[in-house]
Amino acid sequence: FSVDYSLVADHCTPGAITVRSLDTGHSVTILPPAVVKDKSILGSARFSPDGSRLAFAGAKGNPDAEQGWLAVSDGLGSSSSLIITSEPGQYFTVLGWLNDSTLLVQTNTSMCGPTECTNGVWTVAVDGSAQNKVADGTFVSLVDGYMP
Repeated sequence: FSVDYSLVADHCTPGAITVRSLDTGHSVTILPPAVVKDKSILGSARFSPDGSRLAFAGAKGNPDAEQGWLAVSDGLGSSSSLIITSEPGQYFTVLGWLNDSTLLVQTNTSMCGPTECTNGVWTVAVDGSAQNKVADGTFVSLVDGYMP
């Protein structure tokens, strides 16, 4: 959902992200970056704070040769730009936007052993620069505006 709950993004259409207006019912399609050849799985879409862009993740969907990527749309209802590709054996989950130019993402390892897994939480600029590992492990939750 967008910050104002007027838009929803879904990945039910194979090979695309659909953005639907809950106010008007109108929908538009965001396509994966043209440079990405293996785009079997799309998901974990998150709207930018101002609602003008969408960050989403994709992956090959092959557990034996997994590799993922992150993209940011060039607007709503348009193409998207590849910002980063994961290491082989990993894929991404978009956790959220920290601001209009920084994403919080998680790297996930497709095959974890009982004592070994290299999941991590990262910040990355929407142009793919400024990649910074925040922590090892799996991110649990982000609650915006929570006041105990």
